[in-house]
Amino acid sequence: MRSNVVWYAGALSALERILAILSAGADYRPRIPPSAVGPETRFKEDLGLDSLALMSLAAELDEHYEGLDEMEIARWITVADCTRYLDGLSRR
Repeated sequence: MRSNVVWYAGALSALERILAILSAGADYRPRIPPSAVGPETRFKEDLGLDSLALMSLAAELDEHYEGLDEMEIARWITVADCTRYLDGLSRR
């Protein structure tokens, strides 16, 4: 499900984009407030995101980054893992 986040091209860093999605998306319901999320926050243990929620997050990110590989998502343990990966992709 798409969130109601308004995107401005090039305006958000990968971390800011993730936080915006977590804040606006009804699919997520993180255990901690998005304002407390940092690079070392773990998707499963800290945020409580299951694999379906992580796939939904990746689908929203895929709208803004070219070449997002669904197999790579399984390697994302922390927010930093995700941002490092996204920093290596081209933005749309």
